[in-house]
Amino acid sequence: MVIYTLKNGVFYANYGSAVTTTAGYFLALKMRLITGNKPVVYWISAVLVIVIVMIVLRLGIVLPTNLRVYFLSLERTNLTCQEFRNL
Repeated sequence: MVIYTLKNGVFYANYGSAVTTTAGYFLALKMRLITGNKPVVYWISAVLVIVIVMIVLRLGIVLPTNLRVYFLSLERTNLTCQEFRNL
């Protein structure tokens, strides 16, 4: 059960974040929230900074760690919960 959840989480989390970001962008375009006015530009730039930081954290830290734990757990067949936490 843990391996199944971990395997799906490793791959679907990246797709989910990409779809959510893209859908939010197109929704804001459709609602005409993205304009060149002065207060809106600051909010858009802040959102872009947050999204970029989250992408870097996801791809640079979380994804390699999840892949390492996933492949280490594939090598061992009968893992207890305590052994899985120690990976």
